[in-house]
Amino acid sequence: MAERRRAVDTGPQNIEQTRFVFFPGNVIAEDRSRELMELERYRIGGIEVDSPTLCAVPGWENFVARCRITPVLTYGDPLPRQLMAEGERAVVLDRAPAPALPDTATAYISGGSVAAPVINGVQVCVGVRAYPGEHIPFITEQGFQSRRGVYELASLFRVKMEWEEFAASGIQEEFFPNLHALPKTLREVEATIQSVQARKHGLEREIAGEMLQSCGIFRLWATQHLDKIDQAVQAGRNDAGFAHTYSSLDLVLLEQLERERVDQHLRNQASSQMTMAQAMQMMAENNAKQAEVAAQMAQNMKVNQDLLSAGLNRTFAPAPEPNDEPSGIQSPSAEDKRPKTGIRSR
Repeated sequence: MAERRRAVDTGPQNIEQTRFVFFPGNVIAEDRSRELMELERYRIGGIEVDSPTLCAVPGWENFVARCRITPVLTYGDPLPRQLMAEGERAVVLDRAPAPALPDTATAYISGGSVAAPVINGVQVCVGVRAYPGEHIPFITEQGFQSRRGVYELASLFRVKMEWEEFAASGIQEEFFPNLHALPKTLREVEATIQSVQARKHGLEREIAGEMLQSCGIFRLWATQHLDKIDQAVQAGRNDAGFAHTYSSLDLVLLEQLERERVDQHLRNQASSQMTMAQAMQMMAENNAKQAEVAAQMAQNMKVNQDLLSAGLNRTFAPAPEPNDEPSGIQSPSAEDKRPKTGIRSR
């Protein structure tokens, strides 16, 4: 493998040739993905790499998307010689009969303050170029203490494949045809690559082998990263009173590696306690409502009892004692009791 890397990375004759890289994971934190959700590349995931050679697709600059074979192309940046760093190579990016380049060169360079030079009646747009062969070590993090898994597909370099040819080859579609329906876990990504490797021969099988090496590097990096985070979380609070927890990036890696949080039991316990507290609160509220209903029922029963008692008292009250004479009628006098003969006295 070391000989292959030397073959593709050394020699000025190779710096302009198109290179291809692959990355199987996602290292974009959840909060950043939500913040830039309107950009398609952040919905898919991948890794941000600050290199102008990652410029093949507008809107995907400086980005290696997850499970997408990404080309590394030569890039030209218009820049006047006056602004170039010492030792930087100036190259001609465009030329046309004067003054045909003011819009593309003069207006772009330093806000239009520096005019593109005219040589023999031809206006020349100069600048600097970024070449794939110069940027590939940085993109793949060669020499970095911890590589994350961006890996060059050297098999495509050996066959001298260019970007237009690759786009029409259907190689990307053989592995991951739909970037919006990618496997969620690294294990599933590896299984997809292995299935292609098993049924294909030649170039596709070589590409699959390089993809699996990329998966291995990413798994190693993510595992080591999460191991350190797990230890910090398990340690609890430090002397300064700070308790380490998982970042949004850590949560993204946990999902891809199908690992659980080491504090999951504490989270489960806290969730259970919260659920119990909510249940007790609901029970207390229900008891209060039941007590209120019971008091209302007791009050209603008392009112009903009072009404019933009043009705019973009226129904079963003793009859009043009868008088000798009905009230309001005077008893007749002795004179009135004498029989009347019907003879009027004179």
